[in-house]
Amino acid sequence: MAKYYDFFLSYAWIDNEEPSCGLRKGWVDRFYAALQRELRELWVSQVAAYRDEHKIKSGEIEASIRAAIQQSIGFVCLLSKGYFNSDWCPMEAEVMRDAIVADPLLSKDEAKKRIIPVLLSPFAADDLGEFKGIFAYPAYRWKDEAQTDWELLEPNAHKKGRGMVRKVAIALKELLESIFGCNGPLYGHKGKIYLSASPDVTTIRVGIQTTFRDYGYPVVPGAQALPMNQPAFDSVVKEFLSKSRASVHALGAEASDDAGFIMHHREYELAKSACEIRALERCIVWIPENWISTSPVQQGFVERLRKGDPITENVWVSSGTFQHLKERIRAECRRFEEPPLSTPPLDTQRRIYLVYHEHDKDHQQIHALEDWMKARDITVLKPLFDGHPSEKRAQRDAARRTAYAALVYCGVKSAEWANQQFRTLRTAMFAPERLLFYLSGQHGEFSPPAEMAMSITPDPKGGLCLVFARLEQLFLL
Repeated sequence: MAKYYDFFLSYAWIDNEEPSCGLRKGWVDRFYAALQRELRELWVSQVAAYRDEHKIKSGEIEASIRAAIQQSIGFVCLLSKGYFNSDWCPMEAEVMRDAIVADPLLSKDEAKKRIIPVLLSPFAADDLGEFKGIFAYPAYRWKDEAQTDWELLEPNAHKKGRGMVRKVAIALKELLESIFGCNGPLYGHKGKIYLSASPDVTTIRVGIQTTFRDYGYPVVPGAQALPMNQPAFDSVVKEFLSKSRASVHALGAEASDDAGFIMHHREYELAKSACEIRALERCIVWIPENWISTSPVQQGFVERLRKGDPITENVWVSSGTFQHLKERIRAECRRFEEPPLSTPPLDTQRRIYLVYHEHDKDHQQIHALEDWMKARDITVLKPLFDGHPSEKRAQRDAARRTAYAALVYCGVKSAEWANQQFRTLRTAMFAPERLLFYLSGQHGEFSPPAEMAMSITPDPKGGLCLVFARLEQLFLL
């Protein structure tokens, strides 16, 4: 089975909510954050980790957890009395052991290194069960020489606490390197992004890196530290571009000197050439709306870009706010995730995500819409209003990812809510292909752009007839 996670974190909920030795709640939260931090310092990049945050362990959630374990390289398990007493945690360990047998990735003697136990309390070797014989990392310390009293280490504490987390991070790093070599973790397996940014856009550069990083694309910085000799400069940039999936070129609000600007200009030209031969999927050029320069060379270049410099279809140039650039980056990341199909997969073509506010859930129009779609074998996905926030978030993300269209029901006087839904659906990592907004009353300032969504106003005489007609057109009924 394909691997999508560098490690899976297995733990008992009680160890996060009621940790032993009097430490405050959230011990697992702090351990997980500290482990991610240590791994970033070791690799200067982010790992792809899976941590179950759902409290209900049944149905589709159980299936997703099993799949995530099977898709993970390492298995970090926080062993405690609560872990062994849990009905759930031992099952996770069993799934991982089965996954190692089915796909060991390493030699038979080395495969057990994929399981990394962390002891949250002292255990006799015979009490560790299936974990006996696997090297474990103690997350506690003895308070006396006689070893009669102990305490759990705080992950963020200096020296012993951080040292404990560091050892676990090193074990993970060595495991991943033994499988992938020194190329780093799975983070970035979807591709890298080449970034060319002016020296005065430090904050924006960090923002661009963070936006891509959140989607799993590490950024390769360009320009400033590259050789000034043009043949050598071209050679290095071409090498970076050849290992990248896309490039971003961000100009500062005020252009730098001509020498530095020409470097950015050259990087763009090389990226554009790579796009023309499809060696690069996308080239994004961003010019701040308040960009200024007194240099004729710089003014001419930027003016040519703004007017539509002869560019290929996979080069995108925009002059606007940084928020506009981030929205474009999110859209591109979503596009990278999509399979190369001209139409949605068959299993999603007849799925609608029906979005509405909680106070409208019993409205007769909601029921009418739902009944009409079910009568035509259209699967209706609905928001979840009750339950743990993580459950509601999982339900929402699954609906967005698998629905062909989202139909947002906007009740009377809900312009602010409708605008929020529009912004969220437009920029979400997973979003339906079509967005429709059914405006059931007066909405004042809300009007989604025609190219992004279709608005449906009620028919005074026919009620929902106009909505049904639009849906029939959408699904070719």
